[in-house]
Amino acid sequence: MAVMYGVPFVQKCARIRRVRKVALFPMAMDHYQPAETYVAWKVLKACGARVCDAGERDTDLAFAWHPSTQYDLDQSLVQRFQERHPVINAGCTDIRKSRVGEHFSVAFGYALEIDPLTYDGILLRKSERNGAHDAMLLQGPLTSVEPGYVYQRCIDFETPKGIAEWRVFIVAGKIIGLYANYRPADNRFQTLSSSSEMCGISDAFSAEECAKIEQFAASMKLDLGVLDVLRDRQDGRVYVCDCNNTPTGPSEKLNRRNQLKLVHDLTEAFEAAYLK
Repeated sequence: MAVMYGVPFVQKCARIRRVRKVALFPMAMDHYQPAETYVAWKVLKACGARVCDAGERDTDLAFAWHPSTQYDLDQSLVQRFQERHPVINAGCTDIRKSRVGEHFSVAFGYALEIDPLTYDGILLRKSERNGAHDAMLLQGPLTSVEPGYVYQRCIDFETPKGIAEWRVFIVAGKIIGLYANYRPADNRFQTLSSSSEMCGISDAFSAEECAKIEQFAASMKLDLGVLDVLRDRQDGRVYVCDCNNTPTGPSEKLNRRNQLKLVHDLTEAFEAAYLK
């Protein structure tokens, strides 16, 4: 991934007159996996940014970074940064599934979560934690619930190409691009997609749906990240099922041109919003 993105990004960075310093805290980007796997690394690289720690002076921007479901920030440090410039994702430090569900129902006017003790039908149980990949289908109503899990309606998101999940990229509260990940219809919980396909925003969502997705992103205070969105073929509605403030990607199932085009669009939007 680093090799693929290196040459185009270095060429762009060479045209930038001034190196931007971006403070990253409270965790280093490469703590869990190589930094270049993350969308934010690619965007910052393309912007010509030099990542530094929170103690460095004269920064141009700060980025709250911690690849966990929920964490606390030093608010005095955030406030000091905010006196000079934005702090990306400073308000998006809790992406538990229950919180996603709460904000989704407010933005869209209908709910993803259900009461498993009264719901009569197939339901989905999944961990509150981001990236747990432990979802399970159960027959409701249940006689008890387990702490640390959420219970949701079972979305039918099968298409002729398989089950489809949109990865929707957000910068500064706006939808910048998206692609669909497809998996076999008989294995909805497979973590790796079998194929990915770029989609036009207006081809995937109506103007009203886009507005609601952006309302949801704003309520989650997601400045840069990815939303996972499904469309139920039974009721035709879209459902935001996940919010990721440290996403990896774009998918390697996309061709090189589409990957670079998406990162380019994200970079242009990021620079316009935060590094004028």
